[in-house]
Amino acid sequence: MKRSVVLALLLATACNRHSTATAPAGNLAGVDQTLIAKAVKPGDDFNGYANGVWTAKTEIPADRSSTGVGYDVFKVAEARNAELIKDAAGAKAAAGTDERRIADYYAAFTDTAGIDQRGMAPLKGQLDAIAALKDKGALSSMLGATMRADTDPLNASNFHTENLFGLFVTQDLNRPDDDPLSDAGWPGPPRSRLLNLVQARNGRAAHGLQSLCRQAADAGGRE
Repeated sequence: MKRSVVLALLLATACNRHSTATAPAGNLAGVDQTLIAKAVKPGDDFNGYANGVWTAKTEIPADRSSTGVGYDVFKVAEARNAELIKDAAGAKAAAGTDERRIADYYAAFTDTAGIDQRGMAPLKGQLDAIAALKDKGALSSMLGATMRADTDPLNASNFHTENLFGLFVTQDLNRPDDDPLSDAGWPGPPRSRLLNLVQARNGRAAHGLQSLCRQAADAGGRE
């Protein structure tokens, strides 16, 4: 996740050379008035008035569950990112520059042959550390060492973490005496019930890790 953040920052810096697109002629403050169903009275159905024509003519892509202006903006941003990466890859910039970092990151990410050739080797250290765990205390220490305050469902809608568990602690908005805990975005109980949860979770986590390691070992053997 750290490298993804770095790449995003580098791309954001390079994006400054793109000019802001202007609204098409006939639009008011960026609103396409041709998509308004003016036959609908806004007092009766404002959504039907504001979006009626758009709703009638817009088809949700087969590979998506929804669509809208956010998706349109996303596609534009993705196209610009692809252009920036292509330019950086072809620039042969000096080591240490933003362009070279972007090019190297992209080259490593798309080197599927190299990734397949290395197999599970890059994870050997982590898998060996998991295999060396002797008890629940050692497992708890390992999980605690990798847990960071890297999820924020309240302010940033960030439910993703590269670790097994992510941490988010804040004051309960409805019960100020409680401090809810969440792991990768899922709300947990107040402190009074946390120890019971941790004990039960450690047992499930140990079983899950063992199953995951067995699957990884089996996949490595088949390859």
